[in-house]
Amino acid sequence: KPSPIPAPAGDLTGRWTVSIEYYFSRTQHTFILEQDGNWLQGSHKTDFSMREISGSIEGNNVKLFSSERMIADNVPFTFSGTLSGDTMSGEIYLGEYIRANFTAKKSGYKGSRRQIRFPKGQPLAT
Repeated sequence: KPSPIPAPAGDLTGRWTVSIEYYFSRTQHTFILEQDGNWLQGSHKTDFSMREISGSIEGNNVKLFSSERMIADNVPFTFSGTLSGDTMSGEIYLGEYIRANFTAKKSGYKGSRRQIRFPKGQPLAT
């Protein structure tokens, strides 16, 4: 019988600012995550695209995966990190592109709040 999965050490639901350090450069990505128990899903905004991300949290160990499929290429992003408060940090496996390091901080981002007015009647002709 497999041992039970450790309970999550925190709630990862929300927006995360992800700093990635490659061998020669740095960049910033964004995660928007939803958590259901130990399971994670959401979106991963990279320099070039927005894609799905999924994974799990066991105790404070976080694993996430997203993949970019392009013509004649596939760039997997496999994140393995440790959660400490509102920060995750660890390593990214990038397939043939080797590895990188990441640090993600939970952001207190709040979208704009304004009342939306929907026009009534037909538009006026000009």
